[in-house]
Amino acid sequence: MDVINLLKQLISCRSLTPADAGSLDLISALLANSGFTVQRLPAGDVDNLWAYKGGETRLIFAGHVDVVPTGELSQWRYDPFTPTEEDGHLFGRGAADMKSGVAAMVVAAMNHPRDGVGVFLTSDEEGVAQYGTRHFTEWWQQQGKEPIPYAVVGEPSCEQILGDAIKIGRRGSLTGHVQIHGKQGHAAYAHHVDNPIHRLLAGFAPLAPHWHDNIAAQARGEMVTTFQVVDLQSGVGADNVTPPTANAVLNFRYAAPDTAASLKTKVSECLTHAAANAWECEWEHSAEPYCLPADSRLVHAMQKIVQTHTGQAPRLTTSGGVSDGRFLRHICSQVAEFGVLNSSIHAANENVKISDVRKLSDIYSALILDLV
Repeated sequence: MDVINLLKQLISCRSLTPADAGSLDLISALLANSGFTVQRLPAGDVDNLWAYKGGETRLIFAGHVDVVPTGELSQWRYDPFTPTEEDGHLFGRGAADMKSGVAAMVVAAMNHPRDGVGVFLTSDEEGVAQYGTRHFTEWWQQQGKEPIPYAVVGEPSCEQILGDAIKIGRRGSLTGHVQIHGKQGHAAYAHHVDNPIHRLLAGFAPLAPHWHDNIAAQARGEMVTTFQVVDLQSGVGADNVTPPTANAVLNFRYAAPDTAASLKTKVSECLTHAAANAWECEWEHSAEPYCLPADSRLVHAMQKIVQTHTGQAPRLTTSGGVSDGRFLRHICSQVAEFGVLNSSIHAANENVKISDVRKLSDIYSALILDLV
């Protein structure tokens, strides 16, 4: 199976989360014909595919076939679900994130169907991610299966050129939905009102400087905690009335020594100082941080093989948002990510360099030969 032909077929599937739009049926047939045992693991409104060869799995390739919405079609040069070649690139929704990775791992597994190789694919990564890889890892543990030594996630990891980065971990993610209560009134009579916006700003003021220096450290590739206010809502629609409440959403991307508990405590201290007991916060903790040691077997193999096939010495990074590696780490001893460039993902005219996809499949093939 030619990897570009498979990628084109996958792009043609309108697999908007949580639909796989026939893509998993296509891959199931290909892997089954290559000697893999294929299981479908549906959960909720999501379908998942688990394919393996032989007994104990030693290396798993993992990815997702679902894609984000296209946005305004007028911004696209071509129909997002009609794969189109132009100047050595292939355009279409999911071309980079991450149907190129899926096509590359499936073809690599087909070309080297060794005992101990597994492929897991889901259609629930871009959405709430409750019934995809999370479901698979829970099922794995319930079955009493042994931990898998190595997992390679095919997310687009590179920044400028194929081979310039390998992701060896991700930071944790903690989101807080804050509401401050005050007293509505006429803006001209400040002594009669309790403006919750002022209290909200006072509560957040100590937070941003606490992690401000980490922004530069993050740019250098260090795994550090950063803080952002991502939404503010208040007001009653009149310019002479103070509001009764103020709402905000804050987000931490965090790393040790910070924890979700320590960050919640810090926010609580700041908001209590600014607003006494007139506040509340609902928390969403979507991921814990993890990081693979640079001297681990998987990282060593990936660095060597990526450099051989691309000529690049990849830097090791934990940048970006969360990925399904946050779930796989519970059943896999070593988890790392490597895929194509991420510069066009989730954007109009998403595209991938065709030669990069062929190299990516060769890299995955070499990992099979090295690790299994």
